[in-house]
Amino acid sequence: MTAPVGTARAGTALGSRNEATRRHNLAALMTLVHRADGLSRSELTRATGLNRSTIGALVGDLVDAGLVTEEHPETTTVGRPSPMVRPHRDVVALAINPDVDAVSLALVGLGHRVLERRRIPVAQAPSPEDVARLAAEAWGAWSADLGVRCVGAGIAVPGLVRMADAVVARAPHLLWRDAPVGEPRGAGGCIADGSRQRRQRRPTR
Repeated sequence: MTAPVGTARAGTALGSRNEATRRHNLAALMTLVHRADGLSRSELTRATGLNRSTIGALVGDLVDAGLVTEEHPETTTVGRPSPMVRPHRDVVALAINPDVDAVSLALVGLGHRVLERRRIPVAQAPSPEDVARLAAEAWGAWSADLGVRCVGAGIAVPGLVRMADAVVARAPHLLWRDAPVGEPRGAGGCIADGSRQRRQRRPTR
């Protein structure tokens, strides 16, 4: 059963008809589809205020990028049913949370799916290199079993992060100072294949 459009729309900006904001429109559609775990084209049209041809072109771009799939439902009623747009099931991101006693990892898919979780205890606060190595090992095992496609990674660091160059300026909890986290070495295909990482600040304790 399709989730109500109103639920998916919460916290999401409406689409814009200006071609200069195409990337915004793509993000708006992707957010709606992700939050509802699938919507029809007609529901996306109503939720964004964009016309049907624009929605069709944007959905086509997302299909070409391998982020969504389109299904044409069978029906016995009169009229042509609107195609369903669903998150692609093989797209995942790697979530990384280093702490003083463990590194927590998760593989998260579109549509609110958490495919795998792992908490790896450590004897002392892990270095950025330790975190990258553990993430690479976990991703290697998960990718071999699941056959999924990782498009990016996010790391939650308990400290002050310089977003301009993705450097942890100071994380006393982990004993990190001026530690680069934007492109960790040895992090495996999930990060090293050119995927863009997102850094999240967490307050120091």
